[in-house]
Amino acid sequence: MLRNSLSAGLLGLMAAQPIGRVLLTSLWPARGVYADFSHCRRVCRRFRMQNGHTDPEAIQENFHSSTQRRPCDYPVLFWLQQLALESDLAVFDFGGGIGQTYFQYAPLLRPGAITRWTVCELPKSVELGRKLAAERGADRLHFTTSLEDCAGHQLFIAAGSLHFWEKTVSELGQRLGGFPNHVLINRSPMSRNDAEFITIGHSGRFATPLIVRSRTRLLADFSSHGLRLVDEWTVDKWRRLPLFPKLDAQYHGLYLCRNRAMNADHPATDS
Repeated sequence: MLRNSLSAGLLGLMAAQPIGRVLLTSLWPARGVYADFSHCRRVCRRFRMQNGHTDPEAIQENFHSSTQRRPCDYPVLFWLQQLALESDLAVFDFGGGIGQTYFQYAPLLRPGAITRWTVCELPKSVELGRKLAAERGADRLHFTTSLEDCAGHQLFIAAGSLHFWEKTVSELGQRLGGFPNHVLINRSPMSRNDAEFITIGHSGRFATPLIVRSRTRLLADFSSHGLRLVDEWTVDKWRRLPLFPKLDAQYHGLYLCRNRAMNADHPATDS
């Protein structure tokens, strides 16, 4: 135990200094901490790890894994059902792959509740998603590469995708032309000590840079757009960095709204 404490203390001291972070990252690049997304991408290329956001095989794998319902999906479904009972919904799905969030949730909502579900994605996912929507006859599922197409939607959802946005959440809102009145975030990593840092998300031969955000800054950015927190839940998923033990990050989900009071009947849920 003493040895573990000494090791953790030494790692903490090294990680607190810029040169120490560089050294620790060089020892284990796949679990390192980077100054920016560009540096992170260069490391991925150096180790010949392919971009999981543009590889058709990775896109298909993500679709199949994301359509399997997980405990953390139930808070999202709860709020979708609540909103769908109040009015019809047009949903803007940021980073929604080839439609996996739509195919998971839409069949469980009241008939006709979704008037339009727009997935904003990279070109390859848009191409594959449009093909899949046509094959399945999903005429309310649409795809775009433009954030500006968010106009006219009542709900913004980012399921497992917000941490791939390279800039601040406030800047994302500006690019959207303003967030809709309702925002659902799921499976987004937040650091234990409120730090923000960039690391590598990888699965097999695929790798993608991602940002672990500060919860405090995240909520402040949403607040600057008039959105306040209504509900929050934890996800049974962690991003572990063994050489940076103070930067372990758990994944979270959030529901934010402009005009809804805190819901006392649906407390934050451990998933």
